[in-house]
This record gives sequence, structure tokens and C-alpha cells, in this order.
Amino acid sequence: MQRGRQTPIEFHHARVGKVLTMVKAGISMKDIADHFGRSKEAIYLSFRKTNRLHEIKEARIGLIDVSVGDVYGDRTVISFIEKGFKWQTRCKCGKMQTLSTSELKEGTSCYQCAKNDGRIGGGWQRKDHTGKRYGLWEFVKPDKDLNWIVKCNGCDRTFSRQPSSIAAKSGTSRSCVQCRDKVKR
Repeated sequence: MQRGRQTPIEFHHARVGKVLTMVKAGISMKDIADHFGRSKEAIYLSFRKTNRLHEIKEARIGLIDVSVGDVYGDRTVISFIEKGFKWQTRCKCGKMQTLSTSELKEGTSCYQCAKNDGRIGGGWQRKDHTGKRYGLWEFVKPDKDLNWIVKCNGCDRTFSRQPSSIAAKSGTSRSCVQCRDKVKR
């Protein structure tokens, strides 16, 4: 056997306690693998070969602070699915969804509910731009289809425009066509 390189079983016996302590502390398996200079797969393999993979799973479950019946935004936790450490949830609209713990804590509702409520579907378009000015443009109020009613302060006319064409870093429009000579580029 080569010196300096441990087989999975030798690695396991030498480091199992340290790995489990790190898992219980909430350190990711990627960081643990980097710490030991091995791949995540090699660490999992060493636990699997010695029939102790369940110890990592048990250590991880101890970190989870989600319980059946908990409510996250519009979602209610229905059950825990051990395979993959996922949660079965039900949105207020009735849609069932399987999510990881981090996905559960990040999102507040299913995609369709968020879209219907206007919480997703166009970043800049959904932000409140009322009263903000870019060049001669001034945002007045939201319009249909994710556009905004904007006023050109050079001629006081109003238009329906996409905010990304005006306010985003790549926005090129600083005024209406009639007033373009009034704006410094």
C-alpha cells in the first residue's frame, strides 16, 4: 500500500468522529471534503462501505429546524421525505410540492401563486419606480403587461415603456424622440 494515501475504510476509521462533528456543526459536505482533501463522494463512499452512512443522515436531521405543520409564507409542511431530505408541502392554492429545507425557507409560495400576485415576472418591471427620473423620463405609474407609464419632462407627453429600456444599466432611452437633443449623452 502507498504511503500518504488512505483507503476509504482507513480514512473512515481515522476521521469518522471529526466528520460527524463537522456535519452536526452545519458545515457543508463540500467544505468537509475540502478540509480533508478528498471528494464528497469519497467521504460518502467510506461511510457507505462501513455501513455507517446512516450516521451522516442522522447528524443532518438533527440540524433541521422544520417540523410538520410549520408554515412558510403560503406553504404548509405536510411530511418529511427521508430520501433526499425533502419536505412535502402544500401551497395555499392546493398545489403539492417537494422541496429541500433551503428551498422551503427561501420561497414563500409556488411559482404560479407568486406570478399571479405579481411577485415574479420581471424584476425591474415589478419594482416601484414611481417618481424616479432617468434622463428626461419620469416614472408615473405601472401599466399593463409589465410596462410603466412614463412622462417625458422635455415635452410633458406620456408613453408606455418597459422599465428595462429606460432604467436598467443597459437602458438606452433617455427621452422621447422629439426631446433627444435636450439630453446629454
